[in-house]
Amino acid sequence: MIVHEYFHAITFSKKEDIYIWFQGFGMITHCTEIKNVKEYLYTLLLPNLRITLPLSIFVIFVKLSSPLILKMIGLVSSIIILGAINDLATIVYIIRNRKQIEYLQLSGKYMYYKKK
Repeated sequence: MIVHEYFHAITFSKKEDIYIWFQGFGMITHCTEIKNVKEYLYTLLLPNLRITLPLSIFVIFVKLSSPLILKMIGLVSSIIILGAINDLATIVYIIRNRKQIEYLQLSGKYMYYKKK
């Protein structure tokens, strides 16, 4: 989870204050930088393209004989995919409403946006 949130954080400007903290059973990245729709989508997609997708491909195509290793990979995959589901739901919302959104701002667990 820390690496996932770190990938979100590195997409923000170095001039902004960026925080990562625990919220319930998950983690959240907080930054008040305002981004346009394409930049915000990149922020949401980056950890999923760098972590979730390669891990999913690995689990599908690599045959491992050790049940313990499979259980560990399954547990890690489950945690990562749960984080990705929230990002993907947000991406679907943004894509559906992209013509009405001028800019977005990630502030903790809430996403703020200004309509055109």
